[in-house]
Amino acid sequence: MAEYVEVGYARPLMFGEFGCNKEENTIDGYENQRTFYDAKWMNEEKEMTDEIVGGTVFEFSTEIANLVDSAAVTKAADAGKYGVGYFQPDDCDNEKVLCEFTPYPEYENLKKAYTSTTAIRLHVTPF
Repeated sequence: MAEYVEVGYARPLMFGEFGCNKEENTIDGYENQRTFYDAKWMNEEKEMTDEIVGGTVFEFSTEIANLVDSAAVTKAADAGKYGVGYFQPDDCDNEKVLCEFTPYPEYENLKKAYTSTTAIRLHVTPF
């Protein structure tokens, strides 16, 4: 963050995406479940809150087309499994076939990080 501060941008930074899925954390048989500690520290630690206004987790739902090791969602780790859950059945479109969101255990980690984070106030001077 020191390098970012040195540049002296007029506005705070927002992470476009965060949430690396390389964790070695298995919950209820689901491999590579993210802790989302970053969701908490980027919104609470002074060094971060002075310069960062949050970010967007990558990504909400697993896309079957992006899976690398399987043609269906499984509990095994997969380099293409980015979502915090998935929609089912596979052929759902919310018109003819209703979609149901099924969260992975890491969804609860993200929810906990967001709901236990102390709210901050950002004061910005107009430019």
